[in-house]
Amino acid sequence: MQWQALDYALHTISETGSCLIDTNSSLKEFLNRHATPVRKVLKQVGIECPKDLRAENFIELYERESGQPAPLKQDGPFDRAADLNARQAVGHRGGHKRLTISSSYVGKRHRSDQAGRKSENESHQHN
Repeated sequence: MQWQALDYALHTISETGSCLIDTNSSLKEFLNRHATPVRKVLKQVGIECPKDLRAENFIELYERESGQPAPLKQDGPFDRAADLNARQAVGHRGGHKRLTISSSYVGKRHRSDQAGRKSENESHQHN
């Protein structure tokens, strides 16, 4: 489904720019012609909002980059260095400069995850 949406976007984009909205159309016309039909298709497959596709893409990116489940999928110990690198990748892909924005897509690490920090510190002390 994501590839179909991307393919649709690439074929909709004007040849003269990088905006999905035709320079001869208003935003309202664009939404009526393109966005509304796409939303209907997305809802048929259980996707409530087009932004959910963006969030899922960032979750997949985080998990590829970190090698661990996204925070919204797990609690407990985690690799902090991998977490930071993955959050930076998500922020960069999303065009955000603040690292904290990544949390809105992949979830926050909670203080209850301190066991991850403790086990990391112990492993460094034994090396």
